[in-house]
Amino acid sequence: MFTGPPMPAAIAEHPVSGFLPLGPETGSPPRPRCRGPAGDRVGKYFIEGVLPATMPEGTVSFEVAAPIDRVWAFLSDMRRIGGCVPGVQSVEVLDANRARWNLKVKIGPLSQEFIVLTETLEQVPVQHGRFRGESDNMDMTGTIDLSPLGDATKVTYTMAVQAKGPLARIMDNFMRSKLKSQTEEFAANVKKALEG
Repeated sequence: MFTGPPMPAAIAEHPVSGFLPLGPETGSPPRPRCRGPAGDRVGKYFIEGVLPATMPEGTVSFEVAAPIDRVWAFLSDMRRIGGCVPGVQSVEVLDANRARWNLKVKIGPLSQEFIVLTETLEQVPVQHGRFRGESDNMDMTGTIDLSPLGDATKVTYTMAVQAKGPLARIMDNFMRSKLKSQTEEFAANVKKALEG
């Protein structure tokens, strides 16, 4: 439990269960470790009382020439969605909410393989999905949001990745440079699968 000086009431009573968004306060005091249904909060939230660097993140919005219910069915299928993620070599569905991806990432002349356990954290049918993935060397979080556009569907996909372990700095720098193209490739793969 946090034993430092008391936090200001506005922070201690933050409306999102005590999770604190990152801000400019780089010298801020340590915060209590917070755990939620998704585990430790990462990315734009404090972890273990430390203000982390922001995670490399990529967002892409695109239109799919297919009705929203068809797009939702496709994006809710763990095997099919995993097949659209760049670098995923295979997908093993473990249960209704979890899958195992074999992911291969090229870093310059080197290539690294990861086993990523993915989990669907939230689904609001035909509107929103939230997921996470975890491996020995990285954590991923992402969202998919859908909205109807007549006979088509607008998809907004966000993916954030945080490397961990001995290669964390190299992987984070690599992901910062590649995540935009990775999210765009994901979008192209989804469009191709749904539009033919």
